[in-house]
Amino acid sequence: MQERTTNVFVVVVDPRQERAKRQGVAIKDKSLVERYRRGSKEVKHHWKSSMEFSVDMSTVNLNRIQEWINQGRLDPTKPITVKELAESRCLHGVKDGVKVLARGKQDLKTPINLLVSRASAAAIETIEAAGGSVTTRYYTKQSIRRLLKGESESSFVPLSQSFTHLYIKCRTASGFILAPSLTKEFTIQKF
Repeated sequence: MQERTTNVFVVVVDPRQERAKRQGVAIKDKSLVERYRRGSKEVKHHWKSSMEFSVDMSTVNLNRIQEWINQGRLDPTKPITVKELAESRCLHGVKDGVKVLARGKQDLKTPINLLVSRASAAAIETIEAAGGSVTTRYYTKQSIRRLLKGESESSFVPLSQSFTHLYIKCRTASGFILAPSLTKEFTIQKF
């Protein structure tokens, strides 16, 4: 419990909480902060409900892909997938997928075929202007793990038509998951 005075917080101590803290019992208060004793230090853990379901994409820019092609680390004649990007160390750790961004788009001269989770609109325009193509595909954490271990292969074969796996074919929102309420407004990409 806190009482606010002019720019100074005065902490009102509840004796039951102090006794529980001394005994090392976990306490949850209204601000979702859990305090417990670990040695002589008090450790605080903060939870944010919005971060629980957020997607943490690994990003790669077009100038880095072009550098890797120029150095011979990536083969532009074959499709460039998540596995090739990770094996060539163009990416350092794949989190929840791979998103291609358009930084250094003026450097991209080679036509490439990408198979990634997401791509920005500017990156798609640049790759298609160079004569390449971008295919976006939904990957779960387990499927990414299997891809990187070599237990499965990336393919251009479509996924099951579940609402969580549908992607928008519209150029302005390419690479983003289609919400179930919008299925009538957009055409669904068929591979």
